[in-house]
Amino acid sequence: MLLFANSLSLQLIYLFSLSHSLLHHLTTKQKYYYNINDFALNPTLDATYTLLDEVIGDLATAMEGLPPATLHLGGDEVIYGCWANDSSIVDWMAVNGTQYGIAPGDFDALLSYFVSKAQALAANHGFNRPMQWEEVFKAGCDVSANTIYQVWTGAEYVGECTAANYAVVASPSSYWYLDHADNTASVMYDYDPSADLSSAQQALLLGGEVNMWGEHVDAHNHDAITWPRASAVAERLWSSSQVLEHLHLMHDKLLVQCLSVFPNQIDEAKTRGHKRLLPLLLPLYSFM
Repeated sequence: MLLFANSLSLQLIYLFSLSHSLLHHLTTKQKYYYNINDFALNPTLDATYTLLDEVIGDLATAMEGLPPATLHLGGDEVIYGCWANDSSIVDWMAVNGTQYGIAPGDFDALLSYFVSKAQALAANHGFNRPMQWEEVFKAGCDVSANTIYQVWTGAEYVGECTAANYAVVASPSSYWYLDHADNTASVMYDYDPSADLSSAQQALLLGGEVNMWGEHVDAHNHDAITWPRASAVAERLWSSSQVLEHLHLMHDKLLVQCLSVFPNQIDEAKTRGHKRLLPLLLPLYSFM
């Protein structure tokens, strides 16, 4: 996959959701029910970092001789209540927190402690430019200066992260999340993450990502929810804002292939008189 991506001048990003996983339950045998991400990694255990080192090391070994890839270290949706309800974490913060600048109850600082150690582990294995979700930025975590932030909770953080001199990948959920039905093709196309950014900030905007999460998707509706809306984001990222014809063409070609797809929902007034392909192709298909 890496070689194929490299042949297309694309860079793969491996995402490890390191901040929340079943490791907390596996290492502490405690449960906390509050959120879908109710198992957060225990940042106070040596075993946590031993496991992270082994997992990142396995990935680095598998990639030997291959083009470099970016390692996304997660950091989103850390449920602080999980840590607050674990007496071993609270006690560790009270006893050891001072030497790391962590005050009792300061879970932003505890997240920063975890992120710093995770980034150092990644760097030790050759992943020298980490990527994090923007919650790490909002928490004020101590990160490498070349950290890339992926923005998803609010489009305004594209501006805030780039203003702080961090590189950004834009994927705001209110525009570019496919599992949000109100994000129509027009909504997704009309959002321009570079709007209102200075030239210096625009230089830090690396690109964008359209996201599909699996809570409401299965093999029966995946294509319908993904296409053609995902192509609207592709057009925004690599084409002039005046180009809309390709969205209609992809939508119609998918229908001709008898694939159930999400309504195109592109404003017809923006198509500059483009003639739809569908009326011509569907009768032809019926004779096959």
